[in-house]
Amino acid sequence: MARSMQRLLAALVILPTVYFLYSYFLSTNAGAHRGNKAAMTPPCYTVEGFSACPYFQRAKKLVGSMAEIRPIVKELDREAWQDRKVILQKTVPGAQGHSTSPFVWSGGCEGHETVAFIGGYSEFQAYVDSKGQL
Repeated sequence: MARSMQRLLAALVILPTVYFLYSYFLSTNAGAHRGNKAAMTPPCYTVEGFSACPYFQRAKKLVGSMAEIRPIVKELDREAWQDRKVILQKTVPGAQGHSTSPFVWSGGCEGHETVAFIGGYSEFQAYVDSKGQL
């Protein structure tokens, strides 16, 4: 009986260890296990605009169709958008000259990612096409 218990305990220790080592060294995404944050974290895109804007609606649809990303969509009414646009022009690096809906940028979702302003819908579509993210 004691020998059976020893074998059972050994199996309970060995099997998870083998599985962990296999997944650590032989998986196709090994960089994620070794602390490569880029491999672990899917891209993040933020789309902000006013709800009646057809370009905002297209950008919202585009970001919603993308696989393996973290989308943030903020939809405002036209009056609130006017105030929000001024704030975005001051706070999103590179967005100072942008004045139409939507505003689209990457990063900033984890509080420590670099924010990169992309532009409006047309620039976002071109950016996504260039990255092959659809």
